[in-house]
Amino acid sequence: MKEDITWSDCSESQFLSQDDIVPATGKLVTIESFEKREIEGRNGEPDKEKVCVKFEEFEKPLVVNKINGDSIKVFTESPTPEDSVGKQLEIYIDETVSFGGKIVGGIRLRPVADIPY
Repeated sequence: MKEDITWSDCSESQFLSQDDIVPATGKLVTIESFEKREIEGRNGEPDKEKVCVKFEEFEKPLVVNKINGDSIKVFTESPTPEDSVGKQLEIYIDETVSFGGKIVGGIRLRPVADIPY
């Protein structure tokens, strides 16, 4: 079996998910671009336009939430998203992320200096 096949390959998700982050402990990524994309609403909510970040290392973009947006801004020391293009971060799974009152884990970003090697 090929090691680059993930559980996310079995779904039709057009955005990065936890299953795409292999290894879950972290992977170095380079910011390629930002774009606004239409995101399908959940539970009958209307669709929303959200900012997504594209990394050179992944085909799918990551929908940027408040925490990850702030992380990109602070860790790349960039006044605008465009200024962070070409900069590197580490993407990883944080098992302590909660949503809707439940711990579900989530994608997070950290500075390259924090990568434990």
